[in-house]
Amino acid sequence: MSTPSVNFAKLIAADPDNVRHFDAISEEYCLQAVRIKGSSIRHIKNPSENVQMKAVQQDPRAIQYIKNPSAQVQLEACSRDNFAIDHIPKSQRLVSVEPVTGKWVITPNRITISDIKNFVYHEIGGLVSSANFSRSTVSELKFRIIDKIASFEEQENENK
Repeated sequence: MSTPSVNFAKLIAADPDNVRHFDAISEEYCLQAVRIKGSSIRHIKNPSENVQMKAVQQDPRAIQYIKNPSAQVQLEACSRDNFAIDHIPKSQRLVSVEPVTGKWVITPNRITISDIKNFVYHEIGGLVSSANFSRSTVSELKFRIIDKIASFEEQENENK
């Protein structure tokens, strides 16, 4: 007795969400599904970046179904629909609107060590230029740096 062959192309053409019924499915059929219905990506385990890109090109809000979308996928989704950004967790956002042009650009949304260094150098520069550089001023600086780092941590926690 032979097993009936499955015509993936017809099943997906009839309903792109049929990809959910298959554990192992080729990229070709995954692409077919998301080209028809971007949100069908939610049924694809570990979609390639190519499949992710096609999904957000078809439906930018399909990004909500992608775990850890790359900066390029985020840029594509947000460039097509400004509200796609609402479907990306704040801690994962790698794009923002460039103020001058109003276009979406890739910009990591994380506080970096250089942000902290710039703050410290700015604060020390302000103290060195003042006439009252003393031991108490250095202690004050330490507390201000600790407070600033704590505010960075709070900001990072709010973005999660």
